[in-house]
This record gives sequence, C-alpha cells and structure tokens, in this order.
Amino acid sequence: MISSMPSKKVLLLRITSSRPDVTGTSYPVIVDSTLRDGEQAPGVAFSLDEKRRLLEGLVKVGIQEVEIGSPAMGERECAHIRGLLELNLPVLSIGWVRNHRRDLQWAKTAGLKALSLSVPCSENHQKLWQLDAHVVLETLRENLIRAKGEFEWVGVGAQDATRASAQFLSRLQDLCLELGINRLRIADTLGCRVPWEVSEEVRRLKAHAPKLKLEYHAHNDLGMATANALCALDAGAESASVTLGGIGERAGNARLEEVLVALATKIVDHPWHLSHLRGLSEVLVVVSGRSFDESRPVTGKYTCSHESGLHVEGLKRQASSYEFLDPLKAGLGERQLVVGKHSSPRTLARILHQQGIDASNESLSTLRVAVADWCERHKRCVSEGELLALYKNKKQRPA
Repeated sequence: MISSMPSKKVLLLRITSSRPDVTGTSYPVIVDSTLRDGEQAPGVAFSLDEKRRLLEGLVKVGIQEVEIGSPAMGERECAHIRGLLELNLPVLSIGWVRNHRRDLQWAKTAGLKALSLSVPCSENHQKLWQLDAHVVLETLRENLIRAKGEFEWVGVGAQDATRASAQFLSRLQDLCLELGINRLRIADTLGCRVPWEVSEEVRRLKAHAPKLKLEYHAHNDLGMATANALCALDAGAESASVTLGGIGERAGNARLEEVLVALATKIVDHPWHLSHLRGLSEVLVVVSGRSFDESRPVTGKYTCSHESGLHVEGLKRQASSYEFLDPLKAGLGERQLVVGKHSSPRTLARILHQQGIDASNESLSTLRVAVADWCERHKRCVSEGELLALYKNKKQRPA
C-alpha cells in the first residue's frame, strides 16, 4: 500500500501515462470531471464563462485530461463544448457519451476529438435498460469501430463495474484490447467499495489484461472515494478520475485536491502546481453556489490553523511536529496560529508582546479564562483586536 512505502519513490513510479504526448512519465494521469460529473450535482449549473474559468484553472494546476461535457444533452451543451475547445488549451478534452450511435453524432457536432463511451456493466443496470450482456457487448463493438474511425482518442466507461460479474468485465477487457481502445474506466457508480476491495479488483483486472490501461472512477457514498482512487493507482491503474472539491452526484467523487496533494507527497517529480488549488477551489464555491466545510483537507479555511497550546509550542520548535504537509509547498497558504479556548498563556503572552505589552502571569491567567468564555459564547476564534480589547478591559470582558 502507498502508506507503507519508506520513501517518496513509491510503487506509483511504475505508472506510465495514457496520454500519447507524455508516455513514459512516472506519475498517474488525473482525469478531472468537474465540468461533467461535477455539474451533475443537484442544483449546480455552470455558464460557459464559468466553465472557461474552471478549465483554465485546471490547466494551471497541471491537469492533463478533462471531461468537458455530455454532448447528447443537446445544442446548448454542444455550444459550451465548442466554446471550451476554442480555448485551445494543452489538455485532452473528453466528451462523455452513451453506447448509442446518435451520441457519437452529437460528439462530432460538438467538435470533440476524444470521447469516453459508457456502457452498463452490472446485471442490475442491464436489466434496468432491458438489455443483456451479449447485446451490450455487440452494440459496443459496433459503436467502438465507428468511433475509432471518427475520433482520435476513444475510451470505454464501465458503468457500475464494481457490481458487475468478473466474467463480463473480462469479456469487456478483451474487446477493448482487440479494438485498441485507449483506456477502460472502472466506475464505482454507487460508491459501494472500500479500499481493500478496490485493490483486489484492480489487481485482478490488470492480471487478466496487463496491457490495457485502466482508470478508476470513485464515488464517495461511503466517504472512501479519495482512498479508493489512491488504492486503485497503487494496485496498478494508470489513471484516476476526480472532481474539484469532490463535487458530483449524491455524496460526490474523489476530491481532486486531496488526490493530488497525497500523490505529491509520494512522488518526487510530479507535474502538478499545488499552489493554484486553493484559488481554484474558491472559484468553484462561487460558480457552484455551494459552500464547503471549513475543516476539509487541503482547501478548508482551517487546514493550516492551530489553536492548541501544545501544538503551537511544538510547531514553534519544529514545524514537522504537528504538520505532515508543508503548507507553502502543498499550496495551502501560510500557517495560521489562531487564538481560542485552547490557547496557552505563552501564546497569549507572545501576541501581546508583539503589541508592546508585557503581561504578568496573573493577568495572563485571567485573560485565558476571558478568552475561553468569549469563544464559548461567540463560537469562533478571537481576533488580535478582540484579544487586546479583552486584555484592556478591567473586567476582562469583550468590548
């Protein structure tokens, strides 16, 4: 497993990219689906300008492949796709289509050169659409042959693959190999897998068809999407699909920022520019109309904030004592030492000293009680100005 490796040159260094122009690189390909799967989150609708901002931001982060939409949604979606393609950014822009001939025509109308063709793989999904395995595979063969003649890059998306039979997936892999498909996406559509199951599944699939590149698409219904994506990569998948902030249907997807930062701590030479992640996440908050947890990893407001006296003193002596990630290197911003109920007298003394105040031990003890009382009532940290007001007030109460 990734976490058990002793250095940054971990098992992931064996991975080669599925992008034709970067073959031989020693890092996995991250496929962002914010503009497709992310926009399927209830109530989320991006304008073309908003999609442009997100796509440009993803390219700055160093993302190599992006799903930019589902052309079969109609002419409006096709116009958005064309508008994104016109930016001519250095990224593989992929359209998501169903296993229908008319969807391929929509993809051509949108001007796409790359597409991912999705097929129902589990018996549950096949019965839902009144299909059987044989019909699915034969129709897929016909559409893939057609797609290979009309598009430069063709992938297959195995919808609900984690509930599909091993026999069906083997047949699907064989078909992809036979037709020279660029990549097969294994989708945990219901988000029902846990990490050890993902590792076992990916290893089994790679053992059956070692030369077929795999992508893992993790949903977050059990809160495991990021872990599942990383385990898939560790088990041999060449790619993982993610969304910014994990935005998507139901509980969402593997989070782009978490996957990138986790990988960046394990791979010495990687192509990602983590310093852009926080700003891009702030753009997402605006254009999606959704707020995100202040304590969420990587992009949360308090990701690099410390209040506990023990932690603050430890960090003053050695930064690695209570932080695994270097905030600046990980693109998390400056470390924040905040004042709250758990701040030590020494921390309060240090802040007051910076303002030219040398407080006695007795006044610091009184101030600490006042800070705790203030925080219990206001439910937030104390600003520097509020701390000075508490100190100067003879009754040690907020102004």
